[in-house]
Amino acid sequence: MRIKWDIRGFEEIRRSPEVQDLVSDLSDTILARLPQGYIASGMQGKSRYREIIFADTSFAYRDQLRNNSLQKVLYGLGGS
Repeated sequence: MRIKWDIRGFEEIRRSPEVQDLVSDLSDTILARLPQGYIASGMQGKSRYREIIFADTSFAYRDQLRNNSLQKVLYGLGGS
């Protein structure tokens, strides 16, 4: 038996407002566990909605370099 995947259906789901809310909620959870100075920025891509979290201040940048705070928070949330 051969499976025919509905790629457009997957893309429609990944662009949906519900998925955008889930991604935004996850980035808010991550930001709440980080020190001040980190921010999130989201955008609708070609096939999915995505957000990036990054150090926006020199304090946060140094914190990331010294402590790997982003990786520690993601590992603590069960991320890979």
